[in-house]
Amino acid sequence: MEDSRTLVHLPSQHPTVPWPTDAWVVAPERSQLNPAMFGDLLSVAFDDDEGPVGRTNAFLVAHHGRIVFERYHPEVSATDLFPSWSMAKSVLHALFGTLVRDGLVDLDEPAGIVGWTDDRASITIRDLFEMRSGLEWNEDYVDEGVSHVIEMLFGDGRTDSAGYAASFAPVAPPGEVFNYSSGTSNILSAIAARVLGVTDEASFREELQSRVLHPLGMTSAVPGFDKAGRWVASSFLDATARDFLRFGLLYLRNGVWENRAMLPEQWADGARTPHSFDEESGQGYGLHWWTVPDRHGTFAANGYDGQRIQVVPNMDLVFVRLGKTPLDQSDALRAWYGDVMNALSPLAYDD
Repeated sequence: MEDSRTLVHLPSQHPTVPWPTDAWVVAPERSQLNPAMFGDLLSVAFDDDEGPVGRTNAFLVAHHGRIVFERYHPEVSATDLFPSWSMAKSVLHALFGTLVRDGLVDLDEPAGIVGWTDDRASITIRDLFEMRSGLEWNEDYVDEGVSHVIEMLFGDGRTDSAGYAASFAPVAPPGEVFNYSSGTSNILSAIAARVLGVTDEASFREELQSRVLHPLGMTSAVPGFDKAGRWVASSFLDATARDFLRFGLLYLRNGVWENRAMLPEQWADGARTPHSFDEESGQGYGLHWWTVPDRHGTFAANGYDGQRIQVVPNMDLVFVRLGKTPLDQSDALRAWYGDVMNALSPLAYDD
């Protein structure tokens, strides 16, 4: 398994390329994509909403900090907002990066949740980010009768998503068993609120905007909150495709933006170092980011419906795909992402 000593280098922004805080440089003439293969992939994505990967609303590619490809479904536009679903978890990781930067929190300290006076008292913030809390959780997106995530987001748990998730009993020691859980992300969101001293939606939104969203130029982003006034960071952050692309570029640039370190030096490396492996997807899991076992050092923010921000260090590239893919077509979408990487591979040699 990869560690921080073998991670592919994260490239810097070229000094002649403006940061896209206010506007992206659009340079499609720089693209060296395989025209035949790439054209076929776009047909699969955009020509048939009932096709093998479902509906694709947006697909964008940024190479060397410039947009080299951008396409939208005929029914949407570049100004439309799209749901993040679980891509929001990776934005939560960035928010915590600013807290660590400012000395407000340590990932290896106990989570400190009120009521965790039993075995849960030893659960650390890092355990939560690794999805190794040991808490009972069923991340089922179909069966309401057994799904904890559906109950948290749309049932009685939606009033206090963190409180609902924190109420579950431990079923394994902390740090030992990987169990992907949107509940742990909302527990982390509650920890962020506590550390920041915010108790209402408006104050939390202002902190998220000032620390992460607005410095990147992600002014379209709209976070969703529960009735307890906390960001539902497991799932709710709507934004334009270009703003999601900005977020991917932040991690491609090792947490640097406008030549200033927004995140601690090793923060992106921690995110993309896998601690677990998911057999179903064939991906590793770091800290609220997924990792792809390839030669390009790829890591990704993934979300329900096939949402993805994919960061490809060896190509100096980020791509975003937003859409609506049924769960039973997930294998086909994963294969499509693999074909996209093959089509984009010439860009690894384009300086």
